[in-house]
Amino acid sequence: MKVFTQIFFLLFLGLLSFQASAQTAGAEAETRFLLNNVDCNTDEVFIYVEIRAAVNSPQFFLRNVNFRWSYTPRTTIAPMPILHGSSPDNNPESAPIWISDFITYNNIGTPTAAGGTWFECGQIAPIDPHNLIGSNDTIVSYNFTAAGGGVCLIPGEWRTIGEIRVDILDGSECFDFIWHAPTVLFPPTVVKEVLAGEVYDVPIGNQENTSFCYDAVCNPLPIELNSFTGADKGCENLIEWSTVSETENSHFVLESSSDGINYRTIATIDGAGTTLEAQNYSFVDKDMDNTTYYSLTQVDFDGTSEKVGTITVVSACFNNEEVNSISELYPNPSFNNSSINIKFLTNQIAGEGKLIITDILGRVVDVAPLEIINGANIFEYNTQKIGSGTYFARIQGTDWFSKSMKFVKIN
Repeated sequence: MKVFTQIFFLLFLGLLSFQASAQTAGAEAETRFLLNNVDCNTDEVFIYVEIRAAVNSPQFFLRNVNFRWSYTPRTTIAPMPILHGSSPDNNPESAPIWISDFITYNNIGTPTAAGGTWFECGQIAPIDPHNLIGSNDTIVSYNFTAAGGGVCLIPGEWRTIGEIRVDILDGSECFDFIWHAPTVLFPPTVVKEVLAGEVYDVPIGNQENTSFCYDAVCNPLPIELNSFTGADKGCENLIEWSTVSETENSHFVLESSSDGINYRTIATIDGAGTTLEAQNYSFVDKDMDNTTYYSLTQVDFDGTSEKVGTITVVSACFNNEEVNSISELYPNPSFNNSSINIKFLTNQIAGEGKLIITDILGRVVDVAPLEIINGANIFEYNTQKIGSGTYFARIQGTDWFSKSMKFVKIN
């Protein structure tokens, strides 16, 4: 009986050893940052730090883990402040955020000040945070040491280990939390398995970073502009813009300028009010110059306005045969005694000129004086002076003529 008991005990130990090795063979962990909450009243952001067994990895019991991550502001490189109420770096205003605290979570998602109980696996000891300052950025390392049975890591099931509490110092800047790649100076993020006692590297490919822009959430713009573009479309400029979302957006004001300094309003287009659906807008400018500057302004229902973009469009009209010719005549045909608009582009010296109207036989039926400017010109001609028929319009300068353009008048 004693021999049988010993044999059974040895078999039991062997089975446990087999289970441990089978369970942890190829074990691999994944880590991520996950936005938990944003408090716009206190200017705080709360970001989870989570871990799980990789989807294709077996379940294993985590003994401890060393998280290493970098804080990299988008526009400022600054040392990471010391944690837990200690003095920050010598120039805290150089960084847009301040890490106010890092708390742990137990296995049911309840925050605790010093540690958390993982009821099915054991107890997590208090965190041992410390800073490692790199040459170009800051590497922050957090050690989690598990007592007892360790933390259960299950493939595909995220566990919240802790939460970074961030105080916003400069809401106009975005910031990143980035898992730090191993270097000569700093080792990678690692996890240690309880049963096998092995230490596993957590590859960068298994780590999800996060980026956050506080102003975009707490101080959102009335519109989220997706694009603002302009294109030359054969002696007219097509101006287009689109929005991702709009809040209390009354209308847009589109302005143009030939010098980028003095602008004039060329269109007022209604906005979509408040919507989370994408919106598309366009305007065709037929009164452009060789180079035309455009400015787009958004206006709220309460009258508040904000310039949202500027663009420049260069017209090919001034580089082809349309120069010094009538580029457009409208409406054509002209009905009753309405007026027609004659668009003319020139790179000649500005001055006095003439609009000459001839009939189908080439006879002059009317002459109207014009003041020509360098660039785009639009002349209005009253067709009451002529009867029904087919006519040709031509511009005459001091020593040159434009090409003629045909139009029809119908009474």
